[in-house]
Amino acid sequence: MNERQKGIIFDLDNTLLHSHIDFSGMKKTVAQWLMDQGVLDSTQDSSIYTTSQLINQAKACGHLSLEQENNIWQLIGKFEEDGMQGATLEDGVKDTLAQLKSQDCSLFVLTNNAYQAAITALQETGIHSYFRKVYGREQVPALKPSPSGIQRIIREHHPIISQNNWLMIGDSWIDGKAAHHSGIPFLLYNGRESDLKVHQVPTKAHIKHFQDIIKYI
Repeated sequence: MNERQKGIIFDLDNTLLHSHIDFSGMKKTVAQWLMDQGVLDSTQDSSIYTTSQLINQAKACGHLSLEQENNIWQLIGKFEEDGMQGATLEDGVKDTLAQLKSQDCSLFVLTNNAYQAAITALQETGIHSYFRKVYGREQVPALKPSPSGIQRIIREHHPIISQNNWLMIGDSWIDGKAAHHSGIPFLLYNGRESDLKVHQVPTKAHIKHFQDIIKYI
């Protein structure tokens, strides 16, 4: 990215912060709840979907009431709350963010977690001030792997950052899929390359150390 103004969008869990959210347990709990409520076919293989995709399927079929959806998000919120307790920074995060800021980068967070949970975790780990804006699930039309969150960020900050000067960094194929369908490059931090191949997600690079982000700016 050679132009002066640069926009970098970070995932939160296991990208900036090392949390203990049980995503597998969360998905199983939500899938079972939807089956118990009769809004998800018990014969359907839920393992191939993310939690948000399962919820979206139920909504799209018109089987999910507003009250039921609220109950689901309460279940998810409890997993997030428990998993965020004692969250720590990934190695090298603070120094790297400081260097990116010094290079005139505008930094953003885009997470599928609740907004307040994200803000609290960023504040408690001392990195909240590095970010121009944080986007939780309440601030976007749809959750990753939908591109709508990234598209909103680009649209809102277009006056200072051009479309071709963005980068998404995350640990999961859902981050990469959202970036790909938004037309911006994706940098995989740790994560599983095999998942990206299954979901046909291209990457700019796969880095193992957070500090290596600097090489791609």
